[in-house]
Amino acid sequence: MLEAYGLRDAEPAALPMTPGSVLTPSDGKGSNLPYRALLGQLHWVAGCTRPDIVAAGSAFSRFYTTYGAEHFVALKQVVRYLKGTLQYELMQRCVFLSTTEVEIIAMSEGAREVKYILNVLDGLVYNTQSGAHVPTELGMQERTEIMVSDERHHVTDKAV
Repeated sequence: MLEAYGLRDAEPAALPMTPGSVLTPSDGKGSNLPYRALLGQLHWVAGCTRPDIVAAGSAFSRFYTTYGAEHFVALKQVVRYLKGTLQYELMQRCVFLSTTEVEIIAMSEGAREVKYILNVLDGLVYNTQSGAHVPTELGMQERTEIMVSDERHHVTDKAV
């Protein structure tokens, strides 16, 4: 595909489409360009192995009959993006055979995350003893009423 469209030595693109670019229908002066052929090839690639270019393919499909030279140049950016991302591979580590298996593995991963977070929290040093004794010790009551006079902060006092 790179050689067919003269992009063998082209600079790879970081994104399949330029952010913020707005394409408008053309008057059809680019009808001699192989826009439809390239678009069809990109749809095939997107359907088989590259779902990351589906949105770009969909955007360019809007101009299937009203394309121009600017559309063809923008479409070739998708090819340049593919050139720059040839090394991309699937990220899944294994193929699951059932939804039950997926749910079990997801629960296991979630439990591992919770265990990690609990280990991190255990490592934090905190002391709640002074706050726990305030509502129960009578000698502290007068001073704490001055420190926290708002009624909504006395929920623990009523709960004890």
